[in-house]
Amino acid sequence: MTLEQIWNELKVRIAKKSEIPTWSAEGGYLGERFIVVAVKDGHVHVAEAGAQKADKIPDSEFIAVLAIWGDYADGKVKNAAIEKLTKYPNYVISILRALEQPPPKR
Repeated sequence: MTLEQIWNELKVRIAKKSEIPTWSAEGGYLGERFIVVAVKDGHVHVAEAGAQKADKIPDSEFIAVLAIWGDYADGKVKNAAIEKLTKYPNYVISILRALEQPPPKR
């Protein structure tokens, strides 16, 4: 998936205020959720439930993770490698997973 495809998918499929479950290749769905507040100005804005302020994830962090995403999703690359590429590993991983495979219903 290219960054342009991700941005288009985020805008179309993940509506504002969508809840995304946290996921990792090592642990599967982790039981926690966060909210996509907005996708604009080269950032994805996300917040934990009840948070007063959203975190802004720059597109550059998605680009960095995309370079190894296939190997990560297949379990060939560990979480530590993702953590070196982004300040927001749980958010980035979970958003990419949600775009590839719709999350399970609660």
